Amino acid sequence: MSEARWIEFNNWAGIVINGAGNVPKPTTDLHVDRAFYLTSQLEAPHFGSVQSYDGAAMSGGPLHSVAVLPKSMQQGDFFELLRHLEIAAPNSTALQTLLRSYVGKGWTLARDGVLRNSKTGVAVSGAEIRNTFTPPDGKVPSSGPQFEQAKQWALLHHAVFSDATTFAGQRDFAIHNLINTRKADETLFYKTMNLNTVRVWMTVIAADAHIPDEEYNNHLTLQEDLAMCMYHAHSVNGPSPAAEVLKSVLPKHARGLEFAKLLIWSLGKKKFGRWEDTKDGKNRYDRTRDAALASGLWPGDFFVGATALMPKDLGPQP
Repeated sequence: MSEARWIEFNNWAGIVINGAGNVPKPTTDLHVDRAFYLTSQLEAPHFGSVQSYDGAAMSGGPLHSVAVLPKSMQQGDFFELLRHLEIAAPNSTALQTLLRSYVGKGWTLARDGVLRNSKTGVAVSGAEIRNTFTPPDGKVPSSGPQFEQAKQWALLHHAVFSDATTFAGQRDFAIHNLINTRKADETLFYKTMNLNTVRVWMTVIAADAHIPDEEYNNHLTLQEDLAMCMYHAHSVNGPSPAAEVLKSVLPKHARGLEFAKLLIWSLGKKKFGRWEDTKDGKNRYDRTRDAALASGLWPGDFFVGATALMPKDLGPQP
């Protein structure tokens, strides 16, 4: 059985269960696949990871979709992900077990991806979800009946995200979110490229679709590819700050090496959350660089040497 651990985080407490199956490195050179992979390494590099210790009731999937948005107490995209899996992996016994548990609570996962009251059809409140998955109110005690309740819900969700039949659906849902987070802002960059590339990036492609390789290749340089993959890995953590950086860079360099250098530098120097490059190597810039270097998807000299595109320590503005 997977280990469910109790964690305190700021004023919250809950459960974390680590996943076991690594999100695999892409087997294509597609920009969208590389962006998804790099982002997953920062968010949830193992299929099956779930956590409920941060006031969001439950989160899971490669980009850690959340059940409840703590600030607004509205439902997050967690249940949209589960609805997608219901379609993409209809034979998942773990998912069917989870959905039966929802029914036992008087809930139904509606077609629109909203968790609803089975009798009234009204969306289940964030407070009810949080008090169910992480009682009381996101502050789970370290032992006792409420701990056992939180642990059981975490294990039920972990089983779904650990089920190999759901992996492709999890990936497709994550890519859909990457594409649609700030589509209008990102198009400012992608529209300067070959039309086919824009179509491929801005459309979620069905698993059985075949797009000729030539439509993907030779439209992004590897430097641009790394810079925009870094952008997407930051955008999931802060869509608006990442879009602000992208829009500030584009008037100076719409394409090319100088664009890539400035975008990476600007994201790495952004004072938001824990993004900024630091000497201790623990912030988002450092973690993104480490993951990109370890992936082997980009040349090693992008990360080391006097002319490195993404050096260990960022210097003056390029």
